Amino acid sequence: MALKEIKWIENQLNKLQSPDLDLNVWKASACLMLDSIFGTDNFRSKQIEALSNKFNSWSLRDATGNESYEERNQRMAAEILQSAIDELEMMGLPKKDNQVEKLLKELLAIIFDELKGNQVKKLRHIVTADLPTDDKKRQLSDILREAGGGDSILINLMLHPAIEKMLKDH
Repeated sequence: MALKEIKWIENQLNKLQSPDLDLNVWKASACLMLDSIFGTDNFRSKQIEALSNKFNSWSLRDATGNESYEERNQRMAAEILQSAIDELEMMGLPKKDNQVEKLLKELLAIIFDELKGNQVKKLRHIVTADLPTDDKKRQLSDILREAGGGDSILINLMLHPAIEKMLKDH
């Protein structure tokens, strides 16, 4: 279970009760926290960012007579964070894309961009087939030769920003 993350969110919930709450500071902190737990494209951060502490004709119209506009925003923020806690308790931490996996997907995309559709199908079949490694190497070599020797694939792989950075660092 995600006990650290739940504790972190509960701490953020407690800050909502502070009499000297600065909503803009709280929103920035809450969004950073939610982004680190759920990823940068999570809808909770977007909901928190949408909270407004400005009084204008729209906010006055939307505010109920039973609570102030600030209280409504605080209640909404608390509900957003509580839903995050509920999700973590029920589902656990979300799976985040591993950086290495992301890089490998990008490199594979470079290879696929240089091959024709039929060659991509052959490549997938060869790599996933239950064949000895030597047979796979020979068949993959045939596909690369068919694609023009594989020079453009190798060049594009070597020019990938992550590879370039690794070569500069070492």
